Amino acid sequence: MKIALLNAHTSYAQGASASHGGVLYKEYEWSCKINKAIKSIFECEGISSYIIDASSIEPYNKSLSYKASLVNKDPEISVAIETHFNSAPLSVFNNTSTGLEVLYAEDRVECEKFAKDMVIVLSERLPFKIRRKDGLYPIDRNKIYILNYILCPVIIIELLFVSNPLDVAFLLHPRAVDVIALAIHDGIEKHLIS
Repeated sequence: MKIALLNAHTSYAQGASASHGGVLYKEYEWSCKINKAIKSIFECEGISSYIIDASSIEPYNKSLSYKASLVNKDPEISVAIETHFNSAPLSVFNNTSTGLEVLYAEDRVECEKFAKDMVIVLSERLPFKIRRKDGLYPIDRNKIYILNYILCPVIIIELLFVSNPLDVAFLLHPRAVDVIALAIHDGIEKHLIS
């Protein structure tokens, strides 16, 4: 059993970002921190996990195929996750521009089960609002490359909005990354055990 942890975006295509109190919060950097912490937890348990980072691959659309090919190359990988943050322009900022959701390919039953297991754990462990009715976001697999091309069960976790001051306030806590990482780790274990 192995776990694939995919960093969101790349160092040159940072993804969502927002400035709060003069500090710029970048999705890629936080995804890297969270995945590093998840990997550390699995290492303590003797479980192999791999962080897949595509920062050396340009242009960005090539980075997606690079990630998928690395995951698919190893038949021992049981599941793959990619951690993301959302962002909304201040002009549309409202009470829906917050919270977490888990994306999965709507026609892949094994991915839906993984997403449901993950939402159960994240909603119990994290202080973020659950988006949509149940935190699940089924999507046409053709719209998101890794949901279409990664063969093992794969999900994308959109944890919070970096544009939301309340969501970012949680990130300021010195243990925030550890809390998020442990929740995701436990969601993965819940799915693998079930």
